[in-house]
Parts: sequence; C-alpha cells; structure tokens
Amino acid sequence: MPVTTLGGTWTALRYAPKDGGAEMELEFQPNKSVNAKKIGLIQNNARVDNNASTDQKQLDSLTNPVYQGNAPVIAKGERTTGTSHIDRSLSENNPVYGAPSPSSGNIKDTKAGTYTPGYRTDRGNKLQNYQLGHQYKDLFHKRHTQSAKLYDAPNGTIGDGGMHFEVTAVGLEGKDKGRFFGAVKWGYSTAGGNVTLDNFEVASLGTPSQEFTDAGAKWNTAHASRANKQGQQELVENLKMPTTNHRTTLQPDELDDLGAVGRKIDDLDAKIAGHELTGIDLENAKWELQALRTQRQTLLAQQQNDH
Repeated sequence: MPVTTLGGTWTALRYAPKDGGAEMELEFQPNKSVNAKKIGLIQNNARVDNNASTDQKQLDSLTNPVYQGNAPVIAKGERTTGTSHIDRSLSENNPVYGAPSPSSGNIKDTKAGTYTPGYRTDRGNKLQNYQLGHQYKDLFHKRHTQSAKLYDAPNGTIGDGGMHFEVTAVGLEGKDKGRFFGAVKWGYSTAGGNVTLDNFEVASLGTPSQEFTDAGAKWNTAHASRANKQGQQELVENLKMPTTNHRTTLQPDELDDLGAVGRKIDDLDAKIAGHELTGIDLENAKWELQALRTQRQTLLAQQQNDH
C-alpha cells in the first residue's frame, strides 16, 4: 500500500522474500511541492549477521593492526557509523543507489540512464537498478514529472539477523537541490532460514533520521576501494552527498491533522524568523514550511467540502 511524505508518494511495487532475504522495487512519485531536475534515492543499511552487527565489526577493523594499509578494509570501516552505512558496493563512490559515478566528480551530474532492473528478463546484459526522478516546470511553464526508482535484491546469504533499510529522496539538481522529500523504511529479519519482512512505512515526512544523517556524514569523509592499472586496490574519494541537521518532527499520523500541521508551521516560522537555522538546514526548513502550507490548504479544502 502506498505511503505519503511531504514530497510525494512512495510505493513498494515489489516487496517479497527472495533467496534468503527480500527483494524491493521502490518508487517515489514527487508531488508539486518539489522543484528538482534530478531526484535520487539514497539507501542506508543496518545489517546484522549471525546476531551481530557487521557495521560494528567493520568499524573495529579500522584499528586492527593486521589491516593497516588494506584499502577494502579501510573503505568499509570508514563508511560505517558502527550501526549502519550508506548502501553501496565497496567499489562505488556515488551514494545514489545503483548509480555509476559521474566523470565530473559531482553528484548532480549523476546520469539518468535507462531503468533496466535485475528482475527483467528482456534486459540482456544491461543492468540499471535505479531511475532518477524529476519534477519541474520549463521556460514555457510545462510541467515535467518522472518518478524515482530503485530495485534491490539479495546478492548473498546471511545467518540469523537481517537487513533494515531507510531510503530518502533528495534533490540532486535544480531549485530544490539538497532538499529532502521524505524517507521510508523496509527490510527483513531471518531466523532458522525463515524470512520475516519489516513493515513498509514512513520513516520521516521530510528529512531522514539522525542515524541516516550520521551515516551520510561518514560517507562524505570516506572512500571507495578500486583496482588501479597494476591491479592493486587503492582508495578513491566518495562523492559528497547532501546532509542536514534539520529534523522533521511532524509524525506520519499527524499529516492529516489540521491542528498538528498548523502548530508545526508556527514552530518553523518562529525558528526561521529567529535565525536559528543556517545554510542547508535553513533551506530544508523553508522547503518543509512551504510543503506544510500546501498541506494545510489541502486539508482546509477537504474540510469545506465535507461541510
């Protein structure tokens, strides 16, 4: 069943147990509060294997003398908070799920490409498990809209434990670059070979969780590990992803509560007027305020129609 955040609607097009884990095809359809020429989905992963956090193991390896100078171990350890990490393979330095690294070294230049997810039998040797979205008006005021997507499926097995994901939609290019449009949660637990899916639900109506933000901050100072021309693994800087310390506090069950929406509008108005926020935190708060005002107008119109 679709769920809604301030920036749009999220749908689990596929969500089922698969190969000892779970497969997910996730779609984010931006609404008219969004003004971005590129929207990417970034996924955070908290992994437990044999009832132990693999993130903590990777973090501990950084200080193990045995692994000093080992590029793959360093790259893994640098990326994790000890609890979770941005979900990309070790050789990739672009945080957008499934996306290759742009030649410019800037996340805004991530290529759109053609969405050919792993489950499609007609894709040949073309594999692209992501689709960039967009929502904007051109110079002639024509609206252009496309959903953002990702497809994720197990690429190995784990012992008793599971993987628990948070996915956010963020503007990569355009007026709303660096703005977060909401986040959702999904994942699975395993025990004795049985897979139990997590509920697919809203994690945040706007900016992602503090854990996600912490993982993003780690990502921004970390590296990928790639083979050089001599076949040796070396460290490559990660592309910087947007992060914000502004937290969206309106809860999912309050989105249709006119009073709760109004109180949050007043709260954000006061913070902005009081110069409590700066930089990207301020820009995310302003975007959230605009989206909340739109939501209030929608609720008022519904209220009038009901009468």
